[in-house]
Amino acid sequence: MNKIKKTREVYAQHINNQKRGYEITAKIIGHIIKRMQQDCRISGDVQVTGRIKSFKSAYENSEKKKVDDCFGIRIVASDEDLTKIRQQLEKILVVTQTKDHRKKKDTRYNGIHQMAHIQKRHAESSGICFEQFPLVEIQYWSREIQRLCLNGDLSYANYKRGDYRDFVEELEERGNNALGELPTYYEIIGNKIHKLSAKDTLFKLYPEIYSMKYIGKHNIVKPEER
Repeated sequence: MNKIKKTREVYAQHINNQKRGYEITAKIIGHIIKRMQQDCRISGDVQVTGRIKSFKSAYENSEKKKVDDCFGIRIVASDEDLTKIRQQLEKILVVTQTKDHRKKKDTRYNGIHQMAHIQKRHAESSGICFEQFPLVEIQYWSREIQRLCLNGDLSYANYKRGDYRDFVEELEERGNNALGELPTYYEIIGNKIHKLSAKDTLFKLYPEIYSMKYIGKHNIVKPEER
């Protein structure tokens, strides 16, 4: 137990050290996409969100692989717009790895993931040292992927059914206290970012939970009902 506690403290410190650099990166990306929309280079139908991985998820993955995707940004748009956005962002990012799931034949998931960090020259004007800018996993999703992953066959509840079941049990047992194990989510609009509350994050990650009877029991209300 002490080992887990110490690991949690180290992870929290790592997140705190790079959180500001991540948020600046998110604002830069959001600003670039907004400018592209204003210049009519892409449509207005683009959604940008951010995510900081929870300790629980990072700790469980640490046994299987290197945890280098603590910070994430997801861009959802048409295939044509995604190509233009990716080409533009690669001008201000250093991409260290690209996973193109479109090349896999055994999955319906065909998103593109890139591990990248902001170029040093774009970080210098921020007022914080370059080492505080983390490696960020950028996911490029089409609208079809979004549909499949949020409400379809590839939803988190289906894709990681065991994790979903465990969290439901945790919520039943601990109520609101279980929300502390969720990741942190952001909405990114232009150069403005908004961190979601734990309850809003719950419904974003597990939309299936809407209909479950214990929601009212623990005073967890759907966002649109507030």
